[in-house]
Amino acid sequence: MDRSKRGHQMCRRFVASRNGETYRILRRFPLAVMFALAGCALLQGCERSEEQHIVAELDRLSQGDGPGKYFAGFDYVCFDYVTAREEFATVAEKKSIPIAQSLAECGVGRSCCNMNSEVAGVVGLIKDGAIRCVELQKANSSFLTDAPICAKPSELIVTRGTFTTRVHPPQRSWVAMVGQTYYEIKEKTKE
Repeated sequence: MDRSKRGHQMCRRFVASRNGETYRILRRFPLAVMFALAGCALLQGCERSEEQHIVAELDRLSQGDGPGKYFAGFDYVCFDYVTAREEFATVAEKKSIPIAQSLAECGVGRSCCNMNSEVAGVVGLIKDGAIRCVELQKANSSFLTDAPICAKPSELIVTRGTFTTRVHPPQRSWVAMVGQTYYEIKEKTKE
């Protein structure tokens, strides 16, 4: 069979199936894709936010797994409440983590200045001497620490818990609700 006859037969099959189910599905496919993309745009994009990445890493660590790809991309990860800039500077200096210059410039993209006092916590992500601060806004992202922590991702110990009573977490301006998730974060001690 030569190519012109084969092309003609394919054309006839398509025309014949235009009234069939296949054509209706194909005709609606671009519309479905458009709605899916619009939905993603309305939900602030299809990619995970930094907070979602951090919460996923905390969940992973609380299950006894090692750090995932996100935390593994950083030299150190720091946790504090709302006075992060000064606290991160103090902890980093004690551990000889060179972030003083980055903090003096308010971190990457000025992310460590003008922090909101109503946040669930602040995470400092350090890579090559530069720190980026991320405010955790959602209540299920809150964490408890005895003191500010800066540690290598592989040295973090995370325990996931749930508040069983209404409690006012230390240094927080809000009250935790019953059933709200939190992460208790500690650093592995050197033996």
